[in-house]
Amino acid sequence: MIKWKKFFIAGIVAAIIRYLVSSGFGMYFADLYDPTTGLWRAMTPSWMQNVIIAHVIIAFLAVFAYAVINRALGKVSEKGKKGAKFGFLVWLVRDIPCSVLTYVFMPVTFTLVATWLVSGLIISLINGLVIARIYK
Repeated sequence: MIKWKKFFIAGIVAAIIRYLVSSGFGMYFADLYDPTTGLWRAMTPSWMQNVIIAHVIIAFLAVFAYAVINRALGKVSEKGKKGAKFGFLVWLVRDIPCSVLTYVFMPVTFTLVATWLVSGLIISLINGLVIARIYK
């Protein structure tokens, strides 16, 4: 059974964390995008709106996944471990395959892909912990 109030709170908090960490990495490592500027969309207001919507959708999908597999992750008393397990699992099945395929199909540098993997791991672990804490 999905706990709707906690679902929405966790989704909003997870979306904010995703956006802030992702934006921080994007700004800090902006020069890594320079060799491939032709691949990326122009940073317009409508593009930014789509970025925010994408972060919200991804965050709510993660909360939904957590709600579905909550019991399989461990005992209720181990929320920190449960959240970390969930975050790591999300990173394994989402970030690694997407990053590897992007590297294979697009002319991006390995360094750029590595920053995506690191930021993805940070986002996934933090959001896993936050989602587990809120969705208790």
